[in-house]
Amino acid sequence: MKRVAVLENDDTDRSLLEAHIQRYFRDEGTPVRVDSFDGAQSLVHAFVLGTYDLLVFDCILSEHGPSGIDVLRDLRRRGEDAPAVIVSSSPDFAVEGYGVGVVAYLLKPLSYGHVKTELDRLGVSVAPRARRTVSLPGSVPFDPAGYVLVHSSGHYVVFKGADGASEKRLRASFSEAREALGPWSQFFQCTRGVLVNLDFVSDLDGSDFVLYDGRRVPISRRLLPTARTAMAEWEFSRMREEGRR
Repeated sequence: MKRVAVLENDDTDRSLLEAHIQRYFRDEGTPVRVDSFDGAQSLVHAFVLGTYDLLVFDCILSEHGPSGIDVLRDLRRRGEDAPAVIVSSSPDFAVEGYGVGVVAYLLKPLSYGHVKTELDRLGVSVAPRARRTVSLPGSVPFDPAGYVLVHSSGHYVVFKGADGASEKRLRASFSEAREALGPWSQFFQCTRGVLVNLDFVSDLDGSDFVLYDGRRVPISRRLLPTARTAMAEWEFSRMREEGRR
């Protein structure tokens, strides 16, 4: 099944995009799930890296808030690599869009013919992507990249989702989880029994990691120098990857 994320603040255009995308994949005989979001905040709170095969974002979401390109740029910085389509009523943002990996540009008013032409042109670009998964005792393999924190809780290890409410509880030891997450260099052990995903860290303030939603994650005094180094190295690696796109 294909997964598509649509970000569009206008109710009419959002419904039209959903209908066109669903019709396209239905005609192709491919099951599709379209998740629609009416604003940047709702998307960021629910977004799990590596979930979607295609992103379709409106360029202008509100007069004062971030644009669809701003949201996409942040997702790219965090490691999201799904092909992206930008929707706009003006071609003025095309150059900026292609700078963050936009592969197609849809001009409003939206027609099914235009959507079909662009999706046909993408071809292999929207094929299902291989995703790295982690396996722990008693669980099916899953992609951990979208989880903010991992911590021990008795005989369990808990993966906390980006929305602050969802979680995955697995009967495994913290050391098993830490070892399994070895290939994901963004996970840093900040204190005993706690790993933080640096993709969701906006700053290091005093002895705390500050997450994008304002939550603070304490860092043990012993690990603070290592945390500063890890944060700097991770920021550098993300900037380097963004520069390659």
